[in-house]
Amino acid sequence: MTAEPPGDFVLTADVAGSGHFVRAGTIPIPAPAFTAALQDFKDAGADPELREVLTYALAAAVAGRCVFENPRAAKIAEACYQFRLISEWRISIPESGVLQALFHIVQFERMETGGMYEIAFQLAGKPEFAAMQREIAGIR
Repeated sequence: MTAEPPGDFVLTADVAGSGHFVRAGTIPIPAPAFTAALQDFKDAGADPELREVLTYALAAAVAGRCVFENPRAAKIAEACYQFRLISEWRISIPESGVLQALFHIVQFERMETGGMYEIAFQLAGKPEFAAMQREIAGIR
């Protein structure tokens, strides 16, 4: 069984440690391990015993092909990679919520075409997952 990615994952970063997150780009093509970890995370539902473990597994698998918002965002990510900086990142997961943790960029390679980069993150702190609030029909 193969899981289909739900859409672009949005990356925002607080590279200055100021508490202010800036949109860096998207991951339109997640790595297969990231997609599989997301499916496992979703399959567990609200099971509190599995939730924390699967949050770690999801955060440990963040990787894929990334498109940056602009050349400056790509340069900042490249500097984080080159200088082995640990920054706080948020990964918005469509129809699920937001994964947030300290990450180190361990792979950063420009692809031949399309302005994409192959990027992979290494977890460097405890991840947190904030679920998306769903609107109840008829209630606002």
